[in-house]
Amino acid sequence: MKNTQTTAATTSANPNLDITPLIMPISYSLATVIVLAGLGAFLRQLFNLGKD
Repeated sequence: MKNTQTTAATTSANPNLDITPLIMPISYSLATVIVLAGLGAFLRQLFNLGKD
């Protein structure tokens, strides 16, 4: 499955430029941003409930 993804990425874009090493850090950073945003919203809810 990974082989088809790498060939598709290299053929769709510039063949001299390999995009696959860039995909993993970007997906990890996106997941981190989503988790942090969820944590922030959860903590805000907790503090708002505590104030009431």
